[in-house]
Amino acid sequence: MKTSKILSVFLSILIITFFYSCDDAGVKPNEPVDPAAINVNGKVLDNSGVPVNGAKVSIGTKIDTTDVNGFFLFETISTPYDIKVATQNENYGYLFQGLSSANPLLSTGPFSVTQYSCNLTTNIVLLTGNERAFVIVTNQNEVQQSALIIQPNQSVNMTVRWRGTPSLSGKLIVFVVNFLNGEVLSYEKYGQRTVQLSNGVNITQTFQESDLTLNPVEETIQGTLNVPGGYIQPEINFQINYKQGKALIYPFSSGTTLSTKDSLSYMFVVPTGLPTPFRYILSGSAAGSNSFEFTSKSIVTTAPSSGNFVSLEAFSTLLSPPNNQSNVSLNDSFVVNSGSGSGVLVYTFDGTDRTFQVITAQSTAKLPDLTSLGLGIGPNHQYDWSVTKYGNLSSINQFTEASLYTNQNIFYFTSSTERHFTTAGSP
Repeated sequence: MKTSKILSVFLSILIITFFYSCDDAGVKPNEPVDPAAINVNGKVLDNSGVPVNGAKVSIGTKIDTTDVNGFFLFETISTPYDIKVATQNENYGYLFQGLSSANPLLSTGPFSVTQYSCNLTTNIVLLTGNERAFVIVTNQNEVQQSALIIQPNQSVNMTVRWRGTPSLSGKLIVFVVNFLNGEVLSYEKYGQRTVQLSNGVNITQTFQESDLTLNPVEETIQGTLNVPGGYIQPEINFQINYKQGKALIYPFSSGTTLSTKDSLSYMFVVPTGLPTPFRYILSGSAAGSNSFEFTSKSIVTTAPSSGNFVSLEAFSTLLSPPNNQSNVSLNDSFVVNSGSGSGVLVYTFDGTDRTFQVITAQSTAKLPDLTSLGLGIGPNHQYDWSVTKYGNLSSINQFTEASLYTNQNIFYFTSSTERHFTTAGSP
């Protein structure tokens, strides 16, 4: 499985977009006006949440370019509408289909370069027997990184990365646990302290036994992982997430995994009553028989409970065009069986020097025509295509709402296999 591609796709729904002004976005004199027309406002950001300057955006024949803050605006737009985005420097193009929101949140591009980082070294003085130490650093907002110490008197180094300001205040948290075969059997000791993270600085923190005096109260989370027939490698894990108010849009790295089981029934020992609040996450996954086929679902809660049934969704299957199809043009349809569950489909067309995505609620899509924005598909170009699905979403509008990123308590992601095609000589 191309994990980087899946993560890139995974992470691409985290970016929000509002819109700025353009000279040609107004209505011409005597032009009929749709009484239900709206002004569409937004902002283009990359996958790291950084504004994209100079991105070209279009609705119909109207075109605008984002400013340094990523803003643009279109006036008197009839709904539903399609919106296109092209980031010229990165050769990424996007088509969002069937929107009616006045403030859609659109995502584009690869990651920005991380602005700041520091090196954090943590020492745990005393570990015995099966004891292990989970070390977590978090600012309870965007930052949560972790590492595992497996030997007594061992140091662990983490390069902590963030954006925003050159320094930030965070918490350094240590769980000492009895750990066997990938699972926490019991929580023995806990400690935390405030740390100041500053760009380019080497920080060393040591936890003595006297710093780890809290013995966490333990409860259990139990339930069943339900997997569609024919899927392989079922797995469920228990995570903790200190990112308060953040949704599960980021299931591969939404928390710190403390226990993992490769069975369909599970019971995890979990900590309670700790001084810094966190959320419990159950994240199940399974794979298909073909490369890249993958399904994952995450459920978040703030308290332990029983009877948690994590039911995975069937991933999309590609129907046409067939693998290695040649002479594909803008008129050809890409058809899928979208699998189970409600959600939004993202068709990704990945070429050697340009990438396109179509974000839609439909099980059929075409290569987007972004030639008006200076980004064509190119003649005789080779592409890989695949489809990912994000749920539980009922519409493309919900996919672009801000509330999705703060209120989502159940989230699933599926990835299809990958096929190849070549564009026509004169697409």
